[in-house]
Amino acid sequence: MDYYNNIQFTTIGRQISKFYHVDFRSESYGIAFTRRGRMRFKKNKNPEKIIEAPLVYWYSPENKYTHGCFPGEDRDHSWCFCIGDRIRLITSSVLDQLFPEGCAPINKPVEMIRLFDTMIKIFGQKNPQQHFKIVIALEQVVGLIVESYIAGQKASEPELYQKIKSLANDIKDSPFRKWNFHDLIHYGIQFSYSYFRQLFTRIMGMPPNEYLLLCKMGAAAEMLVENKFLIREIAESCGYDNPAAFSRVFKKKIGLSPTGYITHLPIKQDTN
Repeated sequence: MDYYNNIQFTTIGRQISKFYHVDFRSESYGIAFTRRGRMRFKKNKNPEKIIEAPLVYWYSPENKYTHGCFPGEDRDHSWCFCIGDRIRLITSSVLDQLFPEGCAPINKPVEMIRLFDTMIKIFGQKNPQQHFKIVIALEQVVGLIVESYIAGQKASEPELYQKIKSLANDIKDSPFRKWNFHDLIHYGIQFSYSYFRQLFTRIMGMPPNEYLLLCKMGAAAEMLVENKFLIREIAESCGYDNPAAFSRVFKKKIGLSPTGYITHLPIKQDTN
């Protein structure tokens, strides 16, 4: 199960902290969730922020962090540290792009508490066969962080948000259509491509061409599940004349080659 083994967890836990000042540089990648309390937080040379629960913040080896409680106060926080290429990409290409300051408020704290408690419990069981469940919970944690970002964008830019979301939904529904991101008058988008790309990235978490590519690979995966098309035919639908080139991109985005993806599909049992 290469998809799940791409992330390895080093420590997952929970603690009531009273540390006043901590200078921290992590050797691995981590996501922490403050359930209760407030803290001072600073990433690299950014201005120090005062942040209050519920909130998340994350670590990567490339950055230096300073944080701590206020005198006479404490905070209840959970954490998950791990290594692997996928968590590196999640941190650098998703979280740091959406929240360059390294922290974010959470608008669904009850769900976040449930996910961290689940990870802590399974990690404590030390059962390798349950490893995939921690990965799934971690991906849901990242999903909640992205949801918080989108909710913030929706509140601050409702009209532009709706236009971009409408476009994104249409891209997802019709990924094989020939999209021209320089001509989007139909969607009421009449500003420069540079600003459109910046806005799309802020709202959707990635540039429009990257989002289109991801939607194409997602649709390709669905075609593989249907088991009605040859890999060559799916590659052509995605705009690739060379199936090998398609396979490389598919593996990069989905985590498995098309052949490997088919192999990992659950076997349908005849219930008749």
